[in-house]
Amino acid sequence: MPTQSSAERRLEKEKQLQARLDYIRKRFKPVDFLRYDCHPMLHAVPKLAYFGVALTNDELLKYATDINLYPNFTDKTEETCHIWAFEQSVKFLSKKIGFPFELRMPLNPDFQWNIALYSNFVVQDRRLIDEDEEAVVKLILKNMGLPEGRMALWHYDFEDGNLDMRCRPWKPPSEGAVKKMQEVYKELELEHKS
Repeated sequence: MPTQSSAERRLEKEKQLQARLDYIRKRFKPVDFLRYDCHPMLHAVPKLAYFGVALTNDELLKYATDINLYPNFTDKTEETCHIWAFEQSVKFLSKKIGFPFELRMPLNPDFQWNIALYSNFVVQDRRLIDEDEEAVVKLILKNMGLPEGRMALWHYDFEDGNLDMRCRPWKPPSEGAVKKMQEVYKELELEHKS
């Protein structure tokens, strides 16, 4: 029976990894409206999502360095310094803009961080009107030196703590709630088509 060489095994593992990343990109694609499976009114345990601007490690590290928030801890690892700088940068940005941002990890292989304005669980209470939301996003982009074309989107959260609960049976929402949400989603679809 012939055995696989290490190069063939490595190639097979790379193909499997690429297939997983493609699946994540397709299944958990960021969108500009709150998804049905993330809506707290419709699910007993909805998926956790955050609305915000996605960033790479390099973009966040550049911002931390630009505002002189990158520490020089001699007794810490480089990763510890990065995380500390990232958290402090978002706190600094929150104070500068005057909005309480959170640093989150999106379920997105292309971006490692999300400067989140709010989650799907608090969106009803904290959501800004569209004009203010756009202004806050523009301030984030301007202050961080990011391309103006980048949008704030809904991202599934990588650290969703309810994964085990989602496997349990749940009670479906009432017919009235479903009809109400279907109307909302139809309106959203019409807005996006026009």
